[in-house]
Amino acid sequence: MKVFIEKHPGVFWYMNVFLPLICGMTLYMFIHQDWLFAFAERQSSLFCWLRGITYREFRPQSWFGYFVKNQLGDLLWAYAFEVTLVLSTGNLRKALLYGIVITIAAELFQLLPIVYATFDILDIIAQVVGVILASIVSRCFYKHWLTIETH
Repeated sequence: MKVFIEKHPGVFWYMNVFLPLICGMTLYMFIHQDWLFAFAERQSSLFCWLRGITYREFRPQSWFGYFVKNQLGDLLWAYAFEVTLVLSTGNLRKALLYGIVITIAAELFQLLPIVYATFDILDIIAQVVGVILASIVSRCFYKHWLTIETH
């Protein structure tokens, strides 16, 4: 797999965008319930049917279970978002700054009364961690890629 990714670096970037998004969406489909899902279930009989066969009530008994249910999806979303920022800006520092500012702003936006979402400081922490993890992975890949290209 390493040799394949070295020959096709785009695969690395696609995997680091789409796999976290797919994992996060799957997680949300199985154990997450909020106003957006309730709205989608009312609007689409297909979505209602799909949620009926996938959703399972999950009551966490530990801090890890709580994290998986409530923050892991945010972390995965922020990770994928940061990777796309790295790709679109081509600048690791700029992408890191943009990623942190935008993810915090998105969560703070939920404090507005017109937004039907719940603000949570733990979501901000999870999103910032996701941004930082993606930044570290991107930096490592760039360093590895540069050593391959120069040899």
